Amino acid sequence: MTHEKKTTPEEIAERFGGSMEPWSGGDGKDRIRAAIAQAEAAEAREELEKAEARLRELKGEEPKA
Repeated sequence: MTHEKKTTPEEIAERFGGSMEPWSGGDGKDRIRAAIAQAEAAEAREELEKAEARLRELKGEEPKA
């Protein structure tokens, strides 16, 4: 299984409105934490789907639709 590069907090911040510096106070931290958590959850789901597909392949099962 190949490991793809994880998205950095800075890359996530760029997607959600710029660098992390302007988000350094109050609710900004909450937003960046939520964005990071969402990105990590999406990456985890993708990894799980790949692992499940590989397991089905190794067991000789049909691909999940």
